[in-house]
Amino acid sequence: MSSVLLGTTGETEHPVTGPQQLDAIKSYKTGSMLVYYLMLYNAPSSIGSDVTIRSEIALNDKVIYESEPQPVSSRMMGKDNKGIEIGGQLNLDLEPGFYALRVEITDKSNREFRRSVEFLVQR
Repeated sequence: MSSVLLGTTGETEHPVTGPQQLDAIKSYKTGSMLVYYLMLYNAPSSIGSDVTIRSEIALNDKVIYESEPQPVSSRMMGKDNKGIEIGGQLNLDLEPGFYALRVEITDKSNREFRRSVEFLVQR
């Protein structure tokens, strides 16, 4: 599983600037949409409901949003010989602060693969 990459829909993303700029942290306005992408490598040729994806948003290790497990096929955006491209979007109707998006994929053997990425919500 690759790292989770963040993007936006529209022009709602604003880089963090100033003397304490953090190049690796994406910044979003409250109420905007966060778009995420990742690759699932070495995936089976056909993915049914036996491989699931779940996402959550945490603030200071407190989970404030958690999705139900869904088949990876419902989030599949593309496939090639390297793996499956998966994507999703979440509404950031959140108070300002630093958050973590956590994505978990579980296969048919109940093996779990997790990745997380931090982001900032501003007014």
